[in-house]
Amino acid sequence: MKNNLTSIADLAGVTGISLGGPPELAERPYGPSGLLSSYGVTVEFEATGDTTVESLVAGLIDLANVYSADPRIQKLGLVTLTDPEGLFLSSNLVPIASDAVDQKARDLISAVSSAMTAADLVALNVRSVDEQLSSVVIARDWLVSKGLID
Repeated sequence: MKNNLTSIADLAGVTGISLGGPPELAERPYGPSGLLSSYGVTVEFEATGDTTVESLVAGLIDLANVYSADPRIQKLGLVTLTDPEGLFLSSNLVPIASDAVDQKARDLISAVSSAMTAADLVALNVRSVDEQLSSVVIARDWLVSKGLID
């Protein structure tokens, strides 16, 4: 990892940091003001919108606000910083189903929910983007790899 950064807290005291993300990030509680109040990190904000990752890779910004399951994180070897103060809300997969779903399906849904990790989700997204496989093939391969189906 460049500069041995592993946490947002590692940025405290660093000057000249630029943060990129969607325009509304400027006013979000986890934007520049949240970084300052939670971590003592001062950033200059740049609205990068749909080009946030590209701007980060090109060195136009130093930090980027992107979804943690974005396949480009893995593909481009980007570093996801931990958030020990819990400034950013967790994005979790939460299965929901109708009462009409039978018990066998409920058990499988529960097993999938228990087995799925954030890293798995990124890997599935990478397969979708890079390998252009159908969701049926990607899901089946993952379920087999976890021993949930034969």
